[in-house]
Amino acid sequence: MTTAKDISTGKDKVIKWIGFDACNDSDIFEIDDLLKPSFDFWDKLETQCMAACCGIDAYSFWEEDIRNAIKGCDKPQLTSTLKYTKAEILQSNRTVVSSSRLNNLFHKHVFIQLIDHILRSIDGD
Repeated sequence: MTTAKDISTGKDKVIKWIGFDACNDSDIFEIDDLLKPSFDFWDKLETQCMAACCGIDAYSFWEEDIRNAIKGCDKPQLTSTLKYTKAEILQSNRTVVSSSRLNNLFHKHVFIQLIDHILRSIDGD
C-alpha cells in the first residue's frame, strides 16, 4: 500500500498530509466494506494513473472531476455511503484508515477531510 503526499483538491488547494505510524496493525481501520457501494464513483475519479500503482495519487479530487464522476451515480446513495463511512471512522479509536481498493493508508483526519471535500463538491452540483 502507498502513503502519499498532500492531496490536490484544486488549483493551489490541498488536503495536508498527516504522517502516522502504520507498523501497528491493531491501529488500522479497514474501510473497503464501508466504501463498496461507492466503488463506481471512485472508479470514475481514477483518471491520473491506476490505484494499484499510485494509490490515492491516481485519483483527481478537483471539484469539476468530482461533479463529472457523480454523473450516472445514485447521488443520494453515494452521499449516504460517504456520510456513513465518515461516521464509522469518527467512532473508531483507530488512527490509520486503510483501503485496499484505493491502495492507500491515511491518517483518519486526512480521509475525513477528503470525504468532507467530496460531499461539498457533490452538494455544489
